[in-house]
Amino acid sequence: MVGEYAVVFGYPGIALPADNRINISFTESQKNESSTIVWNDDTTNDHWREYAKKVAKLIEEKTGVHGTHEIKNNIPLGRGMGSSTAIVIAMTRASVGDDEKTAKDIEDTINPGNSGLDFAVIWNEKPVLFKKGEIPTFIDLPNDLLKNATLIDTGARSESTLELVAWVK
Repeated sequence: MVGEYAVVFGYPGIALPADNRINISFTESQKNESSTIVWNDDTTNDHWREYAKKVAKLIEEKTGVHGTHEIKNNIPLGRGMGSSTAIVIAMTRASVGDDEKTAKDIEDTINPGNSGLDFAVIWNEKPVLFKKGEIPTFIDLPNDLLKNATLIDTGARSESTLELVAWVK
């Protein structure tokens, strides 16, 4: 999303769901042990492995559900495409179903200072006109809107979202 940080400061923004997906299968454990994370590849770095563990721990704390999360990902991680939010939503849905409140609570805990835009577009999988503090408005956009668009990958950032929002402010 271009200009998403402006949404943090109360400006409206539009977001569209990406074709990239993160798919998570979950096998619940009856034993009272910590959840396990299994990534589909060995290219995922330690930061994202630890992030997924934190999400699993929050799911355990909020719902009592624990088990194995198997992650198959094709979203560029850490590149401003909502990957951290997508992980929260996919892990929550896989382990406890369509519990939006729990997913939003986890998002707000693990990604403090988020605008809510990523969550709205990823949870609903629809284009959204979003303004912080207001109910999202789902909008119809032409299917070919981004037909000739080019996505430029500027690389993974080293700063957290919270640091970047502070910088924009």
